[in-house]
Amino acid sequence: MIGGGPAAVGLLGRMLARADEFRRAPRVVVYEPDNLGHGVAFGADLESALINLPAGRMSMDPGDPDQFARWLDAAGDAYVPRQVFGEYLVDEFWRAVGQARALGWTVDVVPETVAALGKGSANELLVRTPAGVRSFGQVVLGVGSGTTADPYRLSGASGYVVDPYPLAATLPGIAPRSHVLVIGTGLTAIDVVLGLLHLGHDGRITLASRTGILPGPRPQIMPLDPKHLTIDAVRRFESLGLGDVWELLKLELASAGFDADTEISWLLSSASATERLRYQLDRLDAAPIQSIFENLETPVPPMIRAALSADEMLKVAFDYKPYLKSIQCPMPPVSARKLLAVMDSGQLVVAPGITALRHRNGRFEAVARESVPAAEVVIDATRLSPRRTKGRARGLLDSLSAERLASWNSFDGLIVDPRTGRVVAAAPYRLFAYGEITAGELYYASSLPAVVRGANVVAAELVRHDNEVGS
Repeated sequence: MIGGGPAAVGLLGRMLARADEFRRAPRVVVYEPDNLGHGVAFGADLESALINLPAGRMSMDPGDPDQFARWLDAAGDAYVPRQVFGEYLVDEFWRAVGQARALGWTVDVVPETVAALGKGSANELLVRTPAGVRSFGQVVLGVGSGTTADPYRLSGASGYVVDPYPLAATLPGIAPRSHVLVIGTGLTAIDVVLGLLHLGHDGRITLASRTGILPGPRPQIMPLDPKHLTIDAVRRFESLGLGDVWELLKLELASAGFDADTEISWLLSSASATERLRYQLDRLDAAPIQSIFENLETPVPPMIRAALSADEMLKVAFDYKPYLKSIQCPMPPVSARKLLAVMDSGQLVVAPGITALRHRNGRFEAVARESVPAAEVVIDATRLSPRRTKGRARGLLDSLSAERLASWNSFDGLIVDPRTGRVVAAAPYRLFAYGEITAGELYYASSLPAVVRGANVVAAELVRHDNEVGS
């Protein structure tokens, strides 16, 4: 296993859930130089950085959804600091390691960065680290998120924060009354705003991005039963296009008793960030589009993705991605209410349409749709895809292309077989991947439930192969 964060916790857990199905005791090696168990996202940080799902939906065991809430001894609807969830992940990792070893499995943790992956003899894969090379019959990639993008090439400029994490290290040094401009309007940007407010910042904060679209507040999910966006409905189309998908969504909304045009107009709204957020907070108990997405049969999104043409997938990636991301990556309602309060007070401003950002005379000047005052501090809250990361996984990802072990979709996701988690381009080598590096089922793949589902798919394939080889 390459990567020792939540993906590794999930895979060990799902393998142990099938322990009695393995014919031979598995040998597992986990490569992770640091952040073992919790990954980067759930490391120690400010208490203002909250998990984005309620505790009752953060279990690493899909068969025991209350596991984390019990560990936490809190209500299932609680949103707790991410570092607390990280402590749970570390506990789960070492509990799983202990359980596996007690069953006679071999589990080794190697605190090294994997520099490259290569092809060996007999369809074995070669894992290269600074300490040497080892060969494996099966390798699983659990690579996490990419590094910040630095879209305006400002790294090194005085007052420019190239990566906000950990917030506890980067934010305390910012002057409380300074104007802070944050590049990006996604969940990382929300973490930055809440972190600044948590530390008592009372200067202006500007969030600037091309679209100005914030994550929506997480609503209550209604128990809808899809009747139009179904496996059978998608299969009936000889050629499925984006227009067909929109029509199916409209039919789904209408059958649930909602005005389809109104719901879609707010999904693709050009209203200001403040108006949009206020509307969403007023309708936390009536969010039909999110509820439809949450209730879709698991194969439906990848079926749609596979049916759309390359041009239509690019349209999804570039035209609709910000809107989809807003509802697929929502923030806790408590965070949304704090944001709305400082937006109403004028302290927080969302500036869409940013096209340039320059550093002049010790200040940062932004060019956006509306005038933005010069800022003393800029914080980069953008993220590259794992494929384009500039971090320690760069050598590994370059080797995947050099060795022809990878092919990528329109969302920079590694293309895998959704039935097995196997990397398609790597065949006949047994290379697996899940999580954010496989983004593409209409685009989001890094939520905790998605990671656990991916781990379950890979664990099932590992069992199947073990039985096939052992028979």
